[in-house]
Amino acid sequence: MARWMLVWASLMISIASLALGIANWWNSREQIAQAEKSYEQARDQYSVAKAQFQSAFKPLINFDTEYNSDTPPFGMAIENRGKGPALIKSITYWFNHTPYRNDSDVIAAAKLNYDHVSDYDLGVDDALGVDEKEWLVAMPKRYASVKKEEAGRFALFLARDLAIEVEYCSLAGECVRRCSTPSLCTVVDKP
Repeated sequence: MARWMLVWASLMISIASLALGIANWWNSREQIAQAEKSYEQARDQYSVAKAQFQSAFKPLINFDTEYNSDTPPFGMAIENRGKGPALIKSITYWFNHTPYRNDSDVIAAAKLNYDHVSDYDLGVDDALGVDEKEWLVAMPKRYASVKKEEAGRFALFLARDLAIEVEYCSLAGECVRRCSTPSLCTVVDKP
């Protein structure tokens, strides 16, 4: 009889251990599910915080074109109207749906006098600060007032033929490409 009591006690201890093991397994499963929910919430909060950070320091490049040859400078500029610095990645000049990497090539393609057009040193990997303006191509007043015919051709070039495309990035690494005249910033097959 003592032997059966020992078997019976062992069986009860085994059943109790099994019950505790199942209870621990069930509890740990709930803890894992809770941890997954916490992870999802933390990831969502991170996404919101990242979006807020990026919008708080996001640059916005706008184009400023001055067509009046009597007020210097007379040309096209970019300015940063955003809330953070713009890191310039590329500047492309478009003339007759053809891209040019620098202003001297586009001025030559338009058959304008490059000596009478000022070029500026804003380039790749330069930064444009908040509310900062940089002229990309302009004709100084000394030439615009003396060479009226040339100033008129330059004004038509600015108004009808020239588009400038700028690719820039924020400090957070978000990059944007903007064009002064989007319809001109495309390659068109010519017959």
